[in-house]
Amino acid sequence: MEKSGKSPLGQLVMFTLCLALAGSIVATMHYYTIDLPKQHSAQPPENTICKTELCRFYEGCIKACWAKSPQYWNDCFDECESHGCHV
Repeated sequence: MEKSGKSPLGQLVMFTLCLALAGSIVATMHYYTIDLPKQHSAQPPENTICKTELCRFYEGCIKACWAKSPQYWNDCFDECESHGCHV
């Protein structure tokens, strides 16, 4: 029976390096084919919560409420919410 030139420890090291290299290649392929396109297609959020005219009215109404005295806040907020747009 002939002995191979490599020790069992050397074979284990080579197996581990090959496995790490294969994992790195698979991870790189996954990144470029799946993750990167999703990042490019994602859009940042806009700086507004509502886009409808009613919601813009509501936002303006809330700002006007904050400008009033604190004793009128609850009534003012209730009036804003009675218009049907809740942010």
